[in-house]
Amino acid sequence: MAKFGAAVVAAGALLAGMMLPFVAGTGLLARDSASLLDALPVELTDQTLNGNTTVLAADGSVITQFYANNRTPVTGEQIPPVMREALISIEDSRFYEHGGVDVQGTLRALGRNLAAGAVEEGGSTLTQQLVKQTLLQTAETPEQRAEATEESIDRKLVEARLALALEERYSKEEILTRYLNIAYFGSGAYGVQAAAQRYFSVDSADLNLAQASVLAGLMQSPAIDSPLVNPENAQSRRDLVLARMHELGYITDAELADTTSQPVVVTAQPNPPNGCIDAAVGGFFCAYLQSYLVDTLGMSQEQLENGGYTIETTLRTDVQRSGDQAVRAAVPMGNSLAGMFTAVQPGTGHVLAMSVNRNYGCNSAADISCESVVLNTAASQGSGSTYKVFTAAAALEQGYSPSYTMTTGDTWS
Repeated sequence: MAKFGAAVVAAGALLAGMMLPFVAGTGLLARDSASLLDALPVELTDQTLNGNTTVLAADGSVITQFYANNRTPVTGEQIPPVMREALISIEDSRFYEHGGVDVQGTLRALGRNLAAGAVEEGGSTLTQQLVKQTLLQTAETPEQRAEATEESIDRKLVEARLALALEERYSKEEILTRYLNIAYFGSGAYGVQAAAQRYFSVDSADLNLAQASVLAGLMQSPAIDSPLVNPENAQSRRDLVLARMHELGYITDAELADTTSQPVVVTAQPNPPNGCIDAAVGGFFCAYLQSYLVDTLGMSQEQLENGGYTIETTLRTDVQRSGDQAVRAAVPMGNSLAGMFTAVQPGTGHVLAMSVNRNYGCNSAADISCESVVLNTAASQGSGSTYKVFTAAAALEQGYSPSYTMTTGDTWS
């Protein structure tokens, strides 16, 4: 009874605090709504979080990507209705009825959790979850991350009020789209597009009922209910999502029976390459590019990983691969000597290739088959007689005969 009393007091304070600006008359409602809108953090008013930064070769092929969280934002049109319905069914069945905070749902969750003696149902709406995840994933300091997740009445009040203001500004469909682009689905996949690719090797627009119900089921515990790690848990959670969809009228008796009779089927693919160590080609070129962006142009690593840029480069994949082959033929991998080849296009300065008889990126200083320094630009022994061929070519072009001899003194004036 003591626990029950404390929970009722806490819930009453939370609900009163959430609803206070909205129960004192229409004039106060309008005034406070406007002030709440003005106070919305920029993270909540900006567009959806950016996706991965992609680095392209000259032919348009992907060299690598940079990202802190693997995410590919999609538009509302690229999210099928079945995905939206599955999410609403299991996470917020009154989504289209409340204004950002579901008082009825909060009280229902409170009663169920008190009866069970544990947290079995959350009271947060999808809009509240969007607020929390946006503030968490845009946090720049440990203090901001802790503030976004702390279990306190104050934090829940702020979250609820921001959710109410968010619903004043954006449509339900925009909020759903934002949520599905920011939610974490486990296995390194942020957002529905990355999750569809990670678990099923399809685009989000092509998700079917069986797949969408699995993804919606991951919202509560993405690690515990992962179809890659715990297929039995994933199936139980999927069936719960399907039952709720059926209860709410989103799917028919036949669809429920047909889908629950089948095991969870995944067609997993790895997350996309991340950073220069995962580069498909030209690892040293990639590292040179990264250094140029950060050290010369002043871009921060955080901007590179979270900016969602598309970076077009001058790297020629055919020249790069030919250079790699030639260098390693002359100085094999594992040789104590480092062989290098750099191709720069005359007249433009475009770097076409950077080859080294090493793999880029090292986990051990003792492994001489790898290297984390861009040797192509590091100070080393000069090219020596290599440059004689350029001098000879220039002389022949100016009409000197191959037998022409010039003798110089020890000094130049």
